[in-house]
Amino acid sequence: YAYSFLGAPETTSTLTVRLPGVDDAARVRDAFAPAGLVVLCWHWMATPAGRVESAAVPLSSGRRTFWREFYRDAFAEFAAVNGLDPSVCDIEVDAGEAAEDARPPTETSGRKRVLCGLGGGKDSLVARFLATAQPAVETCDWLYVDDGGGEFDHSKRLREVVATSGGDCVVARHDFGYEALDARRSVGAKPCGHPWAALVAFDGAAVALLLGYDAFVVGNERSAADGNGIFLNGREVNHQFDKALGWETRFAAQFRVAYFSPLQRLWDLQIAGIFALEPALRPYWSLFRSCNDSGDCDVWCGRCDKCAFVFLALRAFRAAADVAEIFDGKDLFDDEALLPNFSALAGLDGAPKPFECVGTFDEAGLALELARLRVGLEGVPYALAALPPARDPR
Repeated sequence: YAYSFLGAPETTSTLTVRLPGVDDAARVRDAFAPAGLVVLCWHWMATPAGRVESAAVPLSSGRRTFWREFYRDAFAEFAAVNGLDPSVCDIEVDAGEAAEDARPPTETSGRKRVLCGLGGGKDSLVARFLATAQPAVETCDWLYVDDGGGEFDHSKRLREVVATSGGDCVVARHDFGYEALDARRSVGAKPCGHPWAALVAFDGAAVALLLGYDAFVVGNERSAADGNGIFLNGREVNHQFDKALGWETRFAAQFRVAYFSPLQRLWDLQIAGIFALEPALRPYWSLFRSCNDSGDCDVWCGRCDKCAFVFLALRAFRAAADVAEIFDGKDLFDDEALLPNFSALAGLDGAPKPFECVGTFDEAGLALELARLRVGLEGVPYALAALPPARDPR
């Protein structure tokens, strides 16, 4: 993927993926080309611009509208965090003309081959568990979208997840060219809010099409539709917009793909309950990770909002010793430094919801109350003693 901003020299990002038995280069290009308009977000945050011209991918009127709305949501967090004018998110999208896609969504009968996004956390594991429980699903393999640097190859944990599940794994390796982007950065704004779930959606739809899978399944939950409580021109910023049902529906309809999440009816806390209580998922307790701050996808940092929320959600359903086993023997409720994190997650400090893939204020508050109910004679952990009751835990 090549990008040029304001006539400057091109910067590039690359995608490497093995597709056994697929040798039609034009078909591969057409399948993966739309993902380039998602990868553009990484480049745009280095040099924001008000107009995008897609020279490689012609667009119908419907898809121009799709991408304008996509960029408005994708750049909202970037604008909010960096104090930029909300108009920076209003992007004009221009391209060669293409006819509207009139194909009906692909439908197949009989046994299904399904591809499932591997995120490394509990959501993708529960999504695959629910998908494989369907009688029509014959095969369920994984797709891992790699952020460069050989994440999958260097992660013993991710490879063990695949081995434990019994499926194969396709790895899509992106190299965003971060060094070149940093060198070209024209504003002192912090890059943030990259639409990773959208990139996974486009990569997954392309791989599923090329390798003959009947559907691409992901682990996006109902809680993702809850925004962060910050509004730009009347539109709420949502760190997880590309996991919400509305975006999932628009993407599947506009690009005529069988893309969905079996978790969309479930809140994040409910998914944690399934993961914590379902015996078939017990082998993955030592293998899943949901931390983005440790610098190592095999490690919990134990200090971030994501670690705090996952710990809190699991403590709603399991005893202290069980959850400590997952977090390298640590009880995060006893870490005084995490008190502000638990307070923020439950909305007790009056601040907006953290820009992380976490549940709603109400879910975190309910989890706190459920965790309190689980406390026995061993004593009350620091955080549960220090935090006030959540607002209306019902």
